[in-house]
Amino acid sequence: MDFLKLSVKRSSLPFIVGTIAIALFTDLFLYGVITPILPFSLVDRVGVPPEKVQTVISTLLSVYAIANITASSPIGYLADKFLTRKMPMLIGLLFLTSATGLLTVGTNVPMLIIARALQGLSAAVVWTVGLALLVDVVGPEHIGSTMGGIFGFISLGEIVAPVFGGIIYESMGYYAAFGMCFIILFIDIVLRLLMIEPREAKKISPDDPESQPILRPTNDPLTSNSASSNPIVKIFCLPIYKLLSHRQLIGPFWTSFVNSSLFSSFDATVPLELQKIFGFNSLQCGLMFGVLSTPYFFCGAWAGAMVDRKGSRTIGMYSYAVLGSTLLLLCIPRTYSISNVYLFGIFLALNGVVLSFTSSPGFVQSSRYVAEYELEHPTFFGRNGPYTQLFSAYNIVYSLGMIIGPVVAGFLRDRYGFIASTISISALCFSASIVAWYCFSDRDENEESVHCSF
Repeated sequence: MDFLKLSVKRSSLPFIVGTIAIALFTDLFLYGVITPILPFSLVDRVGVPPEKVQTVISTLLSVYAIANITASSPIGYLADKFLTRKMPMLIGLLFLTSATGLLTVGTNVPMLIIARALQGLSAAVVWTVGLALLVDVVGPEHIGSTMGGIFGFISLGEIVAPVFGGIIYESMGYYAAFGMCFIILFIDIVLRLLMIEPREAKKISPDDPESQPILRPTNDPLTSNSASSNPIVKIFCLPIYKLLSHRQLIGPFWTSFVNSSLFSSFDATVPLELQKIFGFNSLQCGLMFGVLSTPYFFCGAWAGAMVDRKGSRTIGMYSYAVLGSTLLLLCIPRTYSISNVYLFGIFLALNGVVLSFTSSPGFVQSSRYVAEYELEHPTFFGRNGPYTQLFSAYNIVYSLGMIIGPVVAGFLRDRYGFIASTISISALCFSASIVAWYCFSDRDENEESVHCSF
């Protein structure tokens, strides 16, 4: 009896959502912990010439994204071959653990490149399978508030990773910083091992109504899209790709590209700009990233709940328009002074507030759209439904932004300065505002939008 009660707790909605949140937190934490460290460790530890640091940082960011893109479609296909979502997430842990080990001992650029590639593979798993499991258990009607709350929580990873990474690197050294990473990774491993999906819980306690499976049975009829005998077609031509002409998916994918371009551009340019203008060390750079991410933590759930209530168009359109304007404020402080340091921090915090409103609209729009589409075409996506495929496609688009963003922003900063790179990101945000107006829909419009395409 005690075992059954424990199994119910491990398969409960809070435990599953919490496990997914920790998995995403760990991914962001291990990705971001070296952001303030790299500009210094590449010179001191790896021996990269200072004038080549920007290029190496942009390369490492791009390798991460390329691995993510390459793996996303195969993961979206193969994950649906497992009986549960848990097994692919455990496989992702192997990639992440290996990557962390290589980053810890790596003393040359090729080792760091391999480590970042493994991180990209792990991220493809957790963001594809983890988010699919999340929608499975909470449903598309509550995905906005749930994602907003999770994004608010996992923004802690973005907050504390650079800050703690900078503090520990400055005070205790490189290896101590990665010792902290292994502690976070251990917690993630334990939770993923303990998690029981509802379909697993049913085998343990079939009479427990809270343990009924939320995923569709594996004997549902498969779509003809999945019936191709060519394994390459199966892996790289997922059914959801046939909907890419539909504006209800083009819009969310474009805004996802804009978000990833923005975040990765910040990672590639802001630490170097802070070092150049204010003479900041890794700790101070990390604290500035904390200033950017902290408002996200407090506003994320509220912003997501607003999207759940009102829909995606209004909030998406206005949030990107405001973000395009607030980004330009970062161009104002150009010389060192205490007042300019505070001013830069205030502008970063303001951007963090606005950013919290840009994450949920695309997820809500696309999740509701594919849910409605599946109701009208029950076998189109296959036996496990649309969500693994949806977030696999999201991973590809997001990773493209991670490739293009830092390369373009780094090039513009090196050639024309920080102002030029910031203006380019601002222009992307204004384009996202226009796309949100045209492609997104508010709650009262969702019923009419299922068949709309270009």
